[in-house]
Amino acid sequence: MKRIGTFLVLFSTQIAQAALPPTAESMRRIKAVMDSHEVYNTLGSVNWIKSVTETKEGYILKSNKCSLEVTVMHGENPSGFIGPLPLIVKVGKKECS
Repeated sequence: MKRIGTFLVLFSTQIAQAALPPTAESMRRIKAVMDSHEVYNTLGSVNWIKSVTETKEGYILKSNKCSLEVTVMHGENPSGFIGPLPLIVKVGKKECS
């Protein structure tokens, strides 16, 4: 009986922190970048985003004249939260030609 209880406790912990399928997680990360006010304010309203390239830490957004490095990280798990972790978007280096 103790083994079953231990198994259930360990199993329920794994479920609470389970990741989304790769396609859903990728789309969620890209949406977080596109919804970021910091990204919008850094690029400005006159730049069209021409491409989004995935990097090891996040993405590189390219417009006509500029490129912007963006890092996407998982936030902390609030107590009692079940599901994917919140995402934190940090704007990095912006280079313009």
